[in-house]
Amino acid sequence: RRVLFRSRIKRPWLLLVAEPGNLTAGAGPFAGPFSDQRRDIELVEAADHLRGIATQADALARIDERHFAMSVFVDDTETAEEASSRIQAAAARRGIEMGVSLSSHPPISVDAMIGQALADLARKIEREREANPPVSSGRDRSNFAGAA
Repeated sequence: RRVLFRSRIKRPWLLLVAEPGNLTAGAGPFAGPFSDQRRDIELVEAADHLRGIATQADALARIDERHFAMSVFVDDTETAEEASSRIQAAAARRGIEMGVSLSSHPPISVDAMIGQALADLARKIEREREANPPVSSGRDRSNFAGAA
């Protein structure tokens, strides 16, 4: 039914998957006591920011423990690429990473689009990690002079 609906509207449709950048499991501000509460606060703040980015015609939903999906039907005011860039830039200001899937012909299912957007997100995060490798905390004993 959803695929049929999309084929009838004749408009580009973006599905973006968002992940707050601070949700690295077991690291950063979410390690230690109260980590669940800190994670939950981060998720609420991310959701609030994403709602601020979304227009009245867009839909936003939490799809799992760490991801949100945003559905954007592109209108005549901007292209799909412009909408995607605008949304991703606004999300990046809050440290939210996003993956994108653009509707295709023939249309694919929403689940397939979510899968594509998650794969795109994973590729972006991996490229970011390769470009900016973690800095040593200085606690590694091999960094000390005379260490074996």
